[in-house]
This record gives sequence, C-alpha cells and structure tokens, in this order.
Amino acid sequence: MNRLKLLLAIMMIGMITMFMASCGTKDADSSDGTDAAAQTEAQTEQDESVQEESDPFEGSSEADNGSNAEVDKFIGNWEDQTGSSAQLSIYQARNSYYADIVWNDGQDLDDSWTMECTYNESTGELDYSNCIRTTNVSDDQGNVDGEEVYTDGTGSFSYENGTVLWYDDKEQAGEGCEFVLN
Repeated sequence: MNRLKLLLAIMMIGMITMFMASCGTKDADSSDGTDAAAQTEAQTEQDESVQEESDPFEGSSEADNGSNAEVDKFIGNWEDQTGSSAQLSIYQARNSYYADIVWNDGQDLDDSWTMECTYNESTGELDYSNCIRTTNVSDDQGNVDGEEVYTDGTGSFSYENGTVLWYDDKEQAGEGCEFVLN
C-alpha cells in the first residue's frame, strides 16, 4: 500500500508539473522565452521532489542510464496528438529515466502507467520491463481510489521526427498514440 501511495504521489507531481507548464503557454509568435524557462524550472522542481522520495524501483544503475543527447531528446512533457487524452512525462532522476502516462477516460476515471526506462543504444529506444498500471477513480469529494492492475508491463518508447511513439507489449495501450512536446 505504501508503494501505491508513493507512486500516486510521484504521478501527482508529474501531473501538476504538466498542468503548470501548460497553463502559462503562449502562442509561438508572442513567446519571449519565459515559457521554456518556466517549464525547465518546473521539471527541475519535479526531479528534486522525486529525488526526495524513496525510489519506487530497485536496481537502477548509472552505467545503464548515463545521460547523453540521444536519450535526453525523450525528456519532457508530451501529449498525444491523435486526439486521445493521454499525457506522457519522461524525466531523469537518480541516474535513471522514468516515464509516467496518464490517460483520462472520463470525468472521474483515469489510467496511469509508471515505469523506469533504460536507453537501448542498439535500437535508440527507451525500454522498460517493470511498468505499473493503475486505475484511479475519483468520488464526488475528490478522493482518489487507485487499483493496481499489474506490475510487470514491458515495452518501449521510440523517437521519430520530434514524435515519441509508445509500444506497450502487455496490452498494446500505446497503439496509435503519437506524442508531441506540449
């Protein structure tokens, strides 16, 4: 139960960060550069908050997840451009890469996937084998009840022409999703 609470806290931090980043968005024509600074600051705050929590995954290795330009292009807050409500956040914390996906299925229901990723140099993809899928239901008072669906999801993320594609081996939930930076 503590693990679920921790994961929900991490997901909430990610969702708040995405919300804060999207609230201050300006049109590209009127941007003065402050939006990028605000998003960078919000991402830094999120990374620091995650580092203060205990790691929900064990066995991360700096050697497996070293920072480089090829993997850093995945980092950011992404939204599905195909019309779904899926939001993807990829960030680095404690020498590991993490991905959180929140897919709002209705006013009081959302599904979330949380995973630790490893950069695969041979494929250029972020791979994962420890995905935790949770279904969250909110009641009228805003209380959230999360139910863990599984903890053994596998898959990967690829980066193609500024778009992140999600390949979910467990249930093909990412099929058709095309994430762009928001």
